[in-house]
Amino acid sequence: MVLRRASPSTIGIIFIILLVINSSLSLRTTASCTGCGRRNQLGPILALTLTLALSPQTSTAMTTATTIIPPPPPLCSSLESPTPTCLGVIDGLLADCTTKSSCTSSQDDRPGVFSPPWQIEGYAGDPMDKLLVAVEQRKDFKKVLTYDRDLQYLRVEFNDFPAGVSDVEFLKTKNDDTIQFRAASRTLSPTKEKKRIDELRLSLGYTEIPVLRNRRRALIVVESEFDTFGPSSTRDPTIEEERGGYNYRDMDPMTKNWAEGERYDSGQRMKSEFQRFLQSESDDRTRNPTIIKAK
Repeated sequence: MVLRRASPSTIGIIFIILLVINSSLSLRTTASCTGCGRRNQLGPILALTLTLALSPQTSTAMTTATTIIPPPPPLCSSLESPTPTCLGVIDGLLADCTTKSSCTSSQDDRPGVFSPPWQIEGYAGDPMDKLLVAVEQRKDFKKVLTYDRDLQYLRVEFNDFPAGVSDVEFLKTKNDDTIQFRAASRTLSPTKEKKRIDELRLSLGYTEIPVLRNRRRALIVVESEFDTFGPSSTRDPTIEEERGGYNYRDMDPMTKNWAEGERYDSGQRMKSEFQRFLQSESDDRTRNPTIIKAK
């Protein structure tokens, strides 16, 4: 549990209410009832208690006492066998996100998690050195946990305000000008990992790489949890598929069987570019590996 300090306007309203209560109690005489002396002291006591509770020092102490930050996840290379929570590089890949609410990755192709990798632009030196400088200049930077120049791998800790820590990994793809990344919060804080990643990319002057993912969007123009995936697209058959002369049916039982689009006088497979856009966005249909002979 994380306790946050109230806003100045809220503190002012509460303070005024306490002053009114204190004034009304002070107007009473001690002869009106028994125990009024103690009641007259109720207002100042409440005001003092509220001031201490809402002070920055007290709030920080309470936050520290009530927030337990888990230890850093271990590197997979340091373990006998990798675990789902370990971090690092395995076969040239970073780990998948274990949670969707506080994680983003350029190698985890799931709705709400995926972010495009970076294209390195206009830098003759080591791009990881440039990235390290940009990371250390951020206000939320905490420390570097791992920097492997040979592997071109960087792992950094960032502070998540008001309390929390995020583990952010960067990996330059071998023999390519591409940077992959994974960012996840240990304490599930509300810090937006995608926002931090995007701010770093913009500070470096890098661009996002468009990634074509074989996804059938259930909601047509936006990604959702109902999307389905497949190994290939029906629009662009492979060389082996073209030579085999086969038709293919859809693997998704909720959709109609795949059929080749109708040809029109203009030679296009669709009546308009708008229809083509709708089909491309909503239906990345997949082929069944079982071959169905053409008629």
